[in-house]
Amino acid sequence: AQRAVVGQSINEFYVIRHKGVNPQTGDFEWLDVDGNPTTTYDPSNNRQYVGSAIPQFIGGINTTIAYKGFDATFLFNFTYGNLVLIDGLRFTENMVAPGFNKSVALLDYWQEVGDEAFAPSLASQTVNSFNQLSTLQVQNGSFLRLRNVNVGYTLPPRLLSGQNAIRSLRIYALAQNLWLWNDSTFRGPDPEVSANGPNTAVQGQSFFALPQPYSLQIGVNVGF
Repeated sequence: AQRAVVGQSINEFYVIRHKGVNPQTGDFEWLDVDGNPTTTYDPSNNRQYVGSAIPQFIGGINTTIAYKGFDATFLFNFTYGNLVLIDGLRFTENMVAPGFNKSVALLDYWQEVGDEAFAPSLASQTVNSFNQLSTLQVQNGSFLRLRNVNVGYTLPPRLLSGQNAIRSLRIYALAQNLWLWNDSTFRGPDPEVSANGPNTAVQGQSFFALPQPYSLQIGVNVGF
């Protein structure tokens, strides 16, 4: 799905461009190298560079707010302008092969002239190939994530007076991956997950990778 070629940036996706289901025929269509619609899936001749997995912008925002005994820390991180390949969709959006749980997107298939459908007609010759590797699985990977939220309350010293054991006490709640904003059309578990881990040669590709988990921790910090 990616090629490293002189003159191109690293991690460039090199795939066939998909056009979608033809509302008149129910056939799934791709674009050839000249941009003409075709119902023939031909990766040998029709692949094109469609964009990079490397973000144009990447960053984060960290802020802490404190008022009297209350404090709150928020950490956001984001990427913008990158593509990701959710490769598992080739299997979950396969209309004919058994062995995998199927996506509910397949329920939106062409049935009559004029249908703007996601999947082709069940009688189409393209029903066996529309899920093959193309820009259908390459999606907008831009996101904004609320990575960490830490909210706490520190008891005032006057409430701890009269005893010598506890010097300070803070009650807190820590949440991770609490909120995610990304493209509303994104089909996949997580735009940030990569199936290749730290492999810098292949970025932005995911194959049945799990989404980053949400967690909530409640605790007490005690100083003696």
